[in-house]
Amino acid sequence: INALGIGQKMQDLPEELWHKSFRYYVKIDPKRKGGPNLRLIRLDPNEPSLTVTGYIFNKFVHPYENRFITPREAARLQGFPDDLEFKGTLTSVQRQIGDAVPVELGTAVFRSLLNVLTILWPDEKQHKALSLFSGAALIISFFGATALAAHTIAINLAGLFFMLPLSIGLASAIRVGNLIGEKNFARANYAANFTTRTSLLFAFFNIFVFLTFGSTLIGFYTNTPEVAEIALGLLVYAAIFQIPDALSFSAIGTLRGHKDTFATMLNLVISFWFFAIPVGVFLAFNEYTGIPNEADGMWIGMIAGLSLSAILNLRRLKQKKDELKKLF
Repeated sequence: INALGIGQKMQDLPEELWHKSFRYYVKIDPKRKGGPNLRLIRLDPNEPSLTVTGYIFNKFVHPYENRFITPREAARLQGFPDDLEFKGTLTSVQRQIGDAVPVELGTAVFRSLLNVLTILWPDEKQHKALSLFSGAALIISFFGATALAAHTIAINLAGLFFMLPLSIGLASAIRVGNLIGEKNFARANYAANFTTRTSLLFAFFNIFVFLTFGSTLIGFYTNTPEVAEIALGLLVYAAIFQIPDALSFSAIGTLRGHKDTFATMLNLVISFWFFAIPVGVFLAFNEYTGIPNEADGMWIGMIAGLSLSAILNLRRLKQKKDELKKLF
C-alpha cells in the first residue's frame, strides 16, 4: 500500500511487491474465475471512482493515507449523506453500501423513467398525483438504510405486480371511451363493471403470489438477512393493499374513458398527501406500545390512503355510470 501512487494499481508496482494471490492470478492461472486476488488500487481524487461493490474494502486504498477506505467513505462515493445510519454487522454494512445503486445514478434513472412514463401516460395531472406516493420512501429513510432497502424491495415488487391491474385500467379507458363515443352506453357500463371484476381477480392473484413466494421474490434482490426479514414483513402489507390499489386504478382507467381526469387527480391528492402521508408519519414516529411504527407504520398509512382512494374513485365511477343509465 505504501508504494502505491495516486491512481496506481497492483500491476503498476514492481513484481516483488505483488501479493501472492495476485501473482498467481497473473502468472499461473490468468483465466481463473472467482477466488481472492488482491487487486489494490489507490483512488485518484481527480477522477471518477471505480464501481463500489461489497468487495472493495480490501481493494480501494485511500488517496492520501496508507489504508483501505472505510464504509463511511465508500458510502460517500455512492452519494449517501453522512447522517444516514447503516445498521448491522460490519459485513452487512459493507454489503448494504456495495449493493446499493449510487444516489445520483438512481436519480438520473428515475428522471429518465419519469420522462418516458409521462410520454406513455400523457395525463400529467394524474401522473404527478400518483408520483406523490413515492414520498413514503423519504419518511422511511429516517429509520436507517436497512429499513429503506427493505422498503425499496417491497415497493418495487408491489409496483411490478401492480402492472397487471393497471394494464386492465388503461385498456378500460380505451374501451369505455370508444363505447361512449358510439353512444353504446349500456355496453360502456358493462365494460366498466368487467374491468373492476377483472382487476379484483388479478389483485387476489397478486396476494397469492406475495404470501406464497414472498421469500423467493425477495431473494432476487438481496441475500442480506436483516433486509430480507424486514422486506418479508412489508410484503404482507403490499399484499393487503393489492385490493384497494386494483379497485382504485381500475376505476381511474374507466373514468378516463369518461374524460373525467380532474376529479381523479383531486382524489389522489386528498388520499395520498392529505391522508396517507399524515397517517403514515404519525404511525411511523409514534412510540405507543402495541401500535406499529417505523416502516410498518408508514405502510399502514399507505394502505389507508389507497383504501380512501378506492372509495372516492369508485364513488365517482358510480356517479358516471348512473349518468349513462339515464341515456339508455
